[in-house]
Formats: sequence, C-alpha cells, structure tokens
Amino acid sequence: MIPDHVRLLVACLAIASLGCSAEAAKRRAFDRGQQYFQAGKLPEAIIEFRNAVNRDERWGEARYQLAEAYAAHAEPELAYKQYIRAADLLPDDVNVQLKAAAYLLLAGQYDDAKARAEQVLAKHPDNVEAQVALGSALAGLHDLDAAVTRIMHAIQLDPGRSQSYMTLARVRVAQRRTDEARAAFDKAVNAETRSVPAYLARANFQWSVGDLADAERSLKRVLELEPGNILTHRVLATLYLSSERIPEAEEHLKLVAAATKTVAAQLSLADYYLLSRRYDDARQVLSPLTTAAATRSAAETRLANLLYAEGALADAQRLLDEVLQREPNHEIAHLLKARWLLVAAKPEQALEHARLALSVNPDLVPALYLKAEAEARTRRTADAIASLHELLKVIPRDPAAQTGLSALHLARNEIESAVHVAEEALTNAPGNAAARMALVRALIARGDLKAAAIELAPLKASRETPAEVHAVEGALEMRRGNRRAARASFERALTQDAASREALIGLTLLDATENKSLAARSRLESRLASFDNDPGLLFLSAKLFLADGQPARAEELLRRTVALDPFDIEAARLLARLLTDRQRVDASIKAFDEEAAREPTNLSARLMGAVLVHTQGNLADAKARYQAILRIEPRAALAANNLAAIYAEEGDNLKEAQTLAESAADQVPTHAGVLDTLGSVYLRRQLYGPAIVQFGRSVAAEPNNPLYHYHLGLALSKGGDTQRAREAFQRAVKLNPRLGAARRALETLD
Repeated sequence: MIPDHVRLLVACLAIASLGCSAEAAKRRAFDRGQQYFQAGKLPEAIIEFRNAVNRDERWGEARYQLAEAYAAHAEPELAYKQYIRAADLLPDDVNVQLKAAAYLLLAGQYDDAKARAEQVLAKHPDNVEAQVALGSALAGLHDLDAAVTRIMHAIQLDPGRSQSYMTLARVRVAQRRTDEARAAFDKAVNAETRSVPAYLARANFQWSVGDLADAERSLKRVLELEPGNILTHRVLATLYLSSERIPEAEEHLKLVAAATKTVAAQLSLADYYLLSRRYDDARQVLSPLTTAAATRSAAETRLANLLYAEGALADAQRLLDEVLQREPNHEIAHLLKARWLLVAAKPEQALEHARLALSVNPDLVPALYLKAEAEARTRRTADAIASLHELLKVIPRDPAAQTGLSALHLARNEIESAVHVAEEALTNAPGNAAARMALVRALIARGDLKAAAIELAPLKASRETPAEVHAVEGALEMRRGNRRAARASFERALTQDAASREALIGLTLLDATENKSLAARSRLESRLASFDNDPGLLFLSAKLFLADGQPARAEELLRRTVALDPFDIEAARLLARLLTDRQRVDASIKAFDEEAAREPTNLSARLMGAVLVHTQGNLADAKARYQAILRIEPRAALAANNLAAIYAEEGDNLKEAQTLAESAADQVPTHAGVLDTLGSVYLRRQLYGPAIVQFGRSVAAEPNNPLYHYHLGLALSKGGDTQRAREAFQRAVKLNPRLGAARRALETLD
C-alpha cells in the first residue's frame, strides 16, 4: 500500500509535469508559427499562432504575431482584432500600441486611436510615429489645425520620414488646400525616393485632382521600384480604362491575372475584353469559369452581357434570368438587369433591380449611380439627390456624383445649390471636364454669363472640342441674344454628334423663334428613330407637328410621350386638349379605360382617362378616378394637382386639397400651373402670405400668363397690399383686355 505522503508527492509531480508540458506545447506552436511566417507560409503560420493563443489567451506576443500574419495574408478585420487585444496585453510595447493605433485609424475609431497615440507620447514625447498617429486621429476628429501642429512637430523631429509628409498632405486635402497638399506629397517622395507607399499616395492624390498624367508617372515610378507590385498594375489598368486609353490596360490586367490566378483577376480581364469588344477572347476566359459552381454565376452574368452587346437580346435576357433564378441575391446580375431596363426606357423596373442590388451590397457604387439615374428618370428628384449623397459617403468628393447633383438641383430650379455643388466638384477635381461643364450650365441658369464664358474657355481651348462643349456654347450665346453664333455652335455640335440632344433642342428653339418650323420639324423627324425612347424630344416633336397643322402625327407622338413618362403634366394636358379639339374625347376615354383594364398598373392610361373625363365637366367621375390613381401612385402630380383644384373650386376638403397641392408642387416645383393651384388652395384657406408666395412663383415662371397675375392680385388684395394688387390686376388686363374678372377687381380697388 502506497503511503499518503508518497501519493501526494506523485500527484504534485504530475501537475508540474502537465504545466511544463502545456508551456512547452504553446512555445512549440509559437516557434513553428515564426518559422512558417518567415518562410512566407502564411496560412500555416496563422494556424500555429492561433494554437499558441488558444493555449494561453493572455500571451500578448503570440496575439501580436497572429495579427501580423493576418495582416500579411490580407485579412485586415482579423488583424485589427488581434492588434487591439495584443495592445491591451502589452501596454508598454510602443510598437504594438502604434500598430493598434494605425488599425483604429483605418477603422475610423479616431478617439481610440488618439488615446493610444497619447499613451505612447506620455512616455516617449519625441516618438515621431506617435506624433503622426495623433495628428491623423485629430484630422479624423476634424480638428485640422491641431492635426497640422502635431504633424509639423513630427517633421521637425525627423525631416527625412516620408510618412509624416504623406499624413500632412492628407490633412491639407481635408482642408481643401490643394497646392499645399501637392507640395507635401512631393516632399514625401523626395524624403524617401524609394518609398512605394509615398508614390502610391501621391498618385492617388494626383488622380483625385484630375492630374492623370502626373498620376501615371508616379505609378510607373512604383513599377520601376517594384515591377511585380500587383496593386499598382491594377490601379494603372483602371486609370487607362477610365481615361479611355483602353488598349494600354491589357498588359497590366493580364499580368495581374497570371500572377494572382484569382477568379477576380480573371473576371477583370474578361470585363476588359468585353469593353474592347473582343468577344471571343472574353469567351475564352469566361467559359472555363462556368464549370465550377463557385464561379458559374459570375461568369454567366458576363456572358449574358456579351450576348447583349452582340445583339442577341433574347438569349442575353434568358441567361441573366437563369442566374437570378439560381441566385436571387446576385448583385451584379441585378445591376446588369437595371442597366438594360434603363436602356429599354423602363426606369421603374430598373429602379427595382438597382434597389435589389443595393440590398445585397449597400456600398455598390455602380448600383447607387443607376438608382439615382432611375429615380431622376421617374421624377423622384429628391430621392435621386439623396442617392447621390449616399454615394458621396462611399466615395467622398466624387466629381461624377457631384456633377449629377448639380444637374438635379438645376432640374428643381435650385440654381444656387447647383452652382455650389459644381464649384465643389471642380475644386476637388480641377481637370475634370464634366465638373466644369456642370458649373457652366449652372452659371448660365443663374444669368452669370460672363463667369460662364470664363469657365467655358478652357474647354474650348482643347485640341478637339467635344460636341457637348459646342452645345453648351450655343446655349450661352442664346442667353446673350447672339442667335447667329448660337446656331453656329449648335450646328458644330450636331456635325460632331448627330445625337446631341442639347444641340437638337437648341436649334429647334431657334427655328421656332425665327418662324422656321419646317426646318425644325424636318430635322427632328429625320432623327425620331434615334430618340424613340426620349419623352422630352418626342414632346417637342409633337408640338412642332401640331404647329405645322398635322394633328394626327402630333397625337401619335403625344401618346408615346405620355406612355413613356406618365408624370409629364404638359404632355398629358396637350394630348387632352388635342383630343378635345379633334372631338375624339369619348372614343379616347373608352380606349384608355380598356387599356387600363388590360394593364391595371398602366398609369398613363388611367391618368389620361381621368383628365378627359375632367375636361367634360364630369367632376364626380374625375374625382373618383384621381383618387384611385393616387392610391396606386401617390407621386402622380397631375392627379394630385387636379384633384386639389376640384376641391378648392368646390370649397370642400380644403385641408386635403392643401396636402395634395403641396405634394404636386414638391414633385414639379417649377411648374407654373401647379404653383398656381397651390396658391389658390392657400387663398381659399385664407393663408394669404403663402398664397402670395406661390402666385409670385407662378408669375415668375410664366410672366405672360394674365390669369396668374390676376390670382396674385387677389391674394395681395386680401392681404391688404392694395398698391401691389392694383399693379397685378393692371398687368393682367394689359396681357388680356378681355379678362373681365381682372377688370372688375381693378374697378373695385379704384
């Protein structure tokens, strides 16, 4: 029998042995991880470092090495977690604290990064890297002046360190001090002439301000230093593609595909071949990818796009639908579907697929662009503006998004906002032609023609002036009253681009003011096929045919216009008036009702039926129809406006009338008739101040409409401003001496 004291001694020795064994095991795992890491075998290193950490969760050094392995293996999120844990376990290790601060900066956690940097500086006040990290954190917290102070101190401590200049440059960019940012980036590459990160950072800045030639030189310098730098090859390929130097991108894309052998690189190469219309080459890349389940949908989506480009639309649609049936959340397939639907003039359906793509990936930039375009095409202008603001959160200071914003603000007659956004876009990208064009258009709308001419001059000075520049020059000359110069510019634009919408509209307006309707009609008619899906040009053509005494042709074009854009108030009204003049109202109501019965979601048919019933004076039926339309589509501005007008005329439901009229005015904020309806509702509700504002806006929109002046006079009279009321009534009578109501109102005042 073993004595108790011997049994206890054996147990203690066993426990000690286990402890030694566990310590040795974790150390062996750590050492193996180090060996794998140094040999470049990152997956194996990660496994061993994780084994070490699992055996001792508070081993800071092991966590740090695991973080390093994750970082080298391009897994930043996993690296971030381990760096933070390691920094908590090793509070006195400066290197670990600074690595944690760097990853906190990348994650946008500026307060935590600031605390880590300050923790280092409390013990090591002259640590340059900590000074730079603190400066970066302060910049992220928008304390830019303090950030500059910290970074300048770091530069004084070590003038030969490129990272300090790079950080200073980024802060100068945030301060919008472009010249100082450029100088700081130059100092970064001069401080360390072989620093790849410095050249890449400078290239990124140069590209962002539109200096593509300088960006290209910086990127090529990186390849001189590191010929196999994959990131630089990718960026150079993107630069060439975005600047339409498509053939030059091929060698870089092929090199990336060969070096990485990743699916993403293969797909990028296939996309390049599609863009270059080298469809056989694209098929050679894509066909092998369709055999594997993991890559099949991505490859087939691109093959569908290839078929679409070749004109095999039915086959393209079938293949894309198969992808979506198999993978309902395939974001790129939804993106492609949205793009095709926009081309087919089906913006509502396009918007649905853009939303589906974004539900999978909220930061998918092309989907945000498509969503904004579809919203603009369906007259959801406020939503389109919001979508572009979302895009700018993903890509701050993106000139394309800002240019689009400027155009949308112009569409809402928000001219100062349009000017401001365009100026901001041009500040961010001084060499961006689209941003400068947006500013020129906004300045013309503001009436600042001298400034517009100054901004247009650099665009005209280019070796080959684009058609768009000539078209905008024509618009500028029209505003100046120089019709001959305007016509010459528009014609130059059409010579370069026969599909220039802006030039076509400009010439048509010139012809209309010079009684050259035949020339205008002939020009538009010869191009009708090319803009078959453009409701604006179809409407313009319809008005020309109507003025030329061809009501049947005008009716055909108006029906197509309303079908394409049921939200176009003027097209619907003109069609209703034309059908009334041609005594075709009853037959048309029957036809529109039959069409709506076949297609319950056909908004244009429902709307036209309601408008025609309204023109017959059947208010009860018209009200019921308008109400039904608004239940289906609350944004139908014409239905909301007309129903509000009926309520106001009857003196009933005035609160509802105000809601409807305000909704219509929000949809079409520049339409004089809609503004007049809103003013009439306010007048009925004895809200004289708001009524005066709305009638004033309708008069400004259509100064030659006597009815709007009369309504303004009524509101001013009710509001107690008899002098201005008298002037409004006098203007109404002058414009239309037979407007009895205005004459009687004037006599009453007198």
